[in-house]
Amino acid sequence: HWREQGLEQRPGKWGLSDTELFEQSIDQLHRLHAMDQPFNLTLLTIGTHLPGYLYRECDPYPDGEDRFLDALHCAGQLLGDWLQRLREEQLLEDTVLVITADHHVFPNPDMRALFGDDVLDRRLPLIVIGEDLPEPQQTSGAGYDLPPTVLDLLDIQHNARFILGRSLARESSRPDYFVKRYADIHEGQVVQPQANGCSEQDRGDLTLPLNACHRQQLSSLLASILAGMSRPPDEVICGLGVSGNFASLPSDPQDALEIVLGGQEQSDRFIFQGRPVDPAQNGLFVMALDEDGVVLQRRFVPEPDADGQVPEELLEVPDAREFVVLHHVAARQDILPRIEVLDSAGEPLLEKTLDASVDTGLEFDISSRFCVE
Repeated sequence: HWREQGLEQRPGKWGLSDTELFEQSIDQLHRLHAMDQPFNLTLLTIGTHLPGYLYRECDPYPDGEDRFLDALHCAGQLLGDWLQRLREEQLLEDTVLVITADHHVFPNPDMRALFGDDVLDRRLPLIVIGEDLPEPQQTSGAGYDLPPTVLDLLDIQHNARFILGRSLARESSRPDYFVKRYADIHEGQVVQPQANGCSEQDRGDLTLPLNACHRQQLSSLLASILAGMSRPPDEVICGLGVSGNFASLPSDPQDALEIVLGGQEQSDRFIFQGRPVDPAQNGLFVMALDEDGVVLQRRFVPEPDADGQVPEELLEVPDAREFVVLHHVAARQDILPRIEVLDSAGEPLLEKTLDASVDTGLEFDISSRFCVE
């Protein structure tokens, strides 16, 4: 997307620079305001991600010789300049701006050398800018408190319920207790999970801080709720026939391939280097299935080797029974477009090669591998 806008990754930097991100956001905000309807715009800055990035538009940290301190100093300058532009161009009118962080500084040796034990402090800032905002009713919260809080800041009336979250703009009787991944927070103090696990004597009445048994029960309950509200896994569903479980290569390699499982399109869900892949792109589309026909992984290789072999690392998928591989290639004399099925060791079980003289493409019935009459 950014390359289409004429932007490139700067040498020695990661992703789109924060300076260009803020600049692009100004243009986007003007477009959104002109639509005269509610909107949300979310920005993720990356300049303070380790090891830290100093952009040429920023002054380095005074009297500092550390890259991360330069990055923090740069982030402050860019954010301040951006806020000033928002005010000058009336882009904060009828708008609530929420500034926070996604995680604390990782406690690696370099960060410990800079900040000492403060790197273990997992608190994050929460800054809210807007007009006629309600007074905060809570002085501390957690990431899962953001959705109900933002809804209240926007004065949106709703009937949504949140499993753990509470609005920091409302009074609450919830105890000062926050459930975290590795340790909980109780009345401002870190509570480490019990090392000895869950014993019978811990299964009694629930008290705070949570013991290992109750923490385990809460995790199971949250997982069940999440599963119940989530999309079911992509898998082969028998009874739908070929139309519901198939892989297809077009006769024209410039066109997009198709993969459907259980009636759900899969071709636009392949990932390469953390980004979705265009189904019309040339390369190997590799989908791993377990013994029940459930998708375990979707991977993509943009430039296959001359022999068209699937790289071994793509076949290292625990519990995989089979791999469906689509060789979607164009303008290659050394590789023919084909569909193949490999076993868990990468040995071929089935192969279909596109006949260039036939203008029909290729189609493979995936359900034939998993559904038995």
